[in-house]
Amino acid sequence: MISRLALATSALLFAVTPAVAIDTQDPADVQMFTDAMCVTKISAETKIVSLQVPNPENPNAAVAMAFKTLPAVKEGDLVKLTPHPGGSQPDVKVVEKAAKSCQRFLPSKGG
Repeated sequence: MISRLALATSALLFAVTPAVAIDTQDPADVQMFTDAMCVTKISAETKIVSLQVPNPENPNAAVAMAFKTLPAVKEGDLVKLTPHPGGSQPDVKVVEKAAKSCQRFLPSKGG
């Protein structure tokens, strides 16, 4: 049998770390963490990374994020963002370097 103290402790832990259902969040926030996105611009000075979903018909397709430390990505990379527990910026994982699906968002070189 579980003691009342154990029940109260587990209830308190659950209350301290609430989970927000994905369907109650802003659609742009949900998409930012569900879709892979193209890195379209990186500003080293302001530490802002601009991202675009490869499907340009999507109404929630673009986002710009400020980082404390710039992630190890380059313009044209296809990346996946995941929320970092307890952190103020998401984790960024490169899905494909210099992805063909991202090239249309980059300025043409010499043309």
